[in-house]
Amino acid sequence: MKTLLTSCCLSAVLCGCVNADLSKLVPGSIVQLQASLQTTADREAALIAELQLENDTLDFISAGTYGCGDPLDKQQRRFLNAKDPAKFVKEEQVNNAWQKSLTFLAAYLKLLNSIVEANKQEQSDLASLGSIASDVAKNVPGFPAGTATAAAAFQKAVSDIILYGNAIQMQQAARKMEAPLEAAVAHITKFFPVFVGNEHAAFVKWDSCAREKLRFIRDNPLLKVPRYPALFALDSGTRLDEAYVAYVTKRNGFRGTPQIAKIAKAVLEENRKLADPLKTLTLEDLATASKNAGSIFNDMKAAVEAGQTLASAK
Repeated sequence: MKTLLTSCCLSAVLCGCVNADLSKLVPGSIVQLQASLQTTADREAALIAELQLENDTLDFISAGTYGCGDPLDKQQRRFLNAKDPAKFVKEEQVNNAWQKSLTFLAAYLKLLNSIVEANKQEQSDLASLGSIASDVAKNVPGFPAGTATAAAAFQKAVSDIILYGNAIQMQQAARKMEAPLEAAVAHITKFFPVFVGNEHAAFVKWDSCAREKLRFIRDNPLLKVPRYPALFALDSGTRLDEAYVAYVTKRNGFRGTPQIAKIAKAVLEENRKLADPLKTLTLEDLATASKNAGSIFNDMKAAVEAGQTLASAK
């Protein structure tokens, strides 16, 4: 009994702080970390696609005689030959520990969210049960007047128990996963430079190709490209300026590296709060928790008494 009361009180602390919304207990930094890594991968795919476009354009305006970079550059050839840049990036292997760490984070997040969804479904089912009891009490002859009251009291008591039970489940998961989570975050932080390095390599290749195309457009009509005749008319300074500004704008859009180390640290901090929320709560929270925990037993008692009245009335 003591263990049950302690569990209920602790769970009440958890739930009282989130207004019965367990989703607020889920570490949001995991989602932020996943989004940041996906942004980096998407940017690499976009850079590869842009590199292919710049190279194709240069090939076209030179009548198929000029391409970007060194034709013997193996990395550039891999980028240019990628039929599906997004798939190409997805299949890049950074490191086995990196891949497994990302898989672990996704599985942990899925576990916490499954508890949240289960709680929502259980609460929904319980609400339906309470509505049915209330409807029966009002519209079906033969049910005593206390039916709706008893149903409401029982619904609140059971709702609290369901909520608290799921909150404890989340807390236990956070405790069990703390050490593996630390290992996963350590691997992600360690190998992130390799991951972002792939994106940087694509950026360098695209940037070089884009500038090479601009120089070709500027210099070819002036016969400044060795061994190449003038293939098109000289463009105006205004048009060249517009093309260069467009390049710079695109270049700035491709810049920016997410603060992975900072986000990874937040993942661990949020998990520790979930594993041991008492460290982050105030005395006011504890007072509210005691009141909430006591209401379980009062509501359950009222429900039982009302149920006994119903039974004796039949």
